Amino acid sequence: MKQNLRAECQQFVEQYVLGFRKEVAEFCDQVVEAKGQVHGKTLQAIRRKIETFHSMNVFGDGEAAGKLRQLKAAMAGLTGRLKRKLVLY
Repeated sequence: MKQNLRAECQQFVEQYVLGFRKEVAEFCDQVVEAKGQVHGKTLQAIRRKIETFHSMNVFGDGEAAGKLRQLKAAMAGLTGRLKRKLVLY
């Protein structure tokens, strides 16, 4: 029973991490598809989503965290007052 529970927990972690990576990738793809053109409301929504993803990264997925850091760095200093272009990596 203990080994079965351990296997179930491992499977849950793997599924969570894969789902998390997929959601982060889809989000980053959406920002890239917009060619980085953002305005104030969109800019704030992107920042909130990045913070949400950081809090969801309960298993410390370095790959997803790195992508989020890159996106956050590209947004640093943007105010959203005017339509801005993000420099994406």
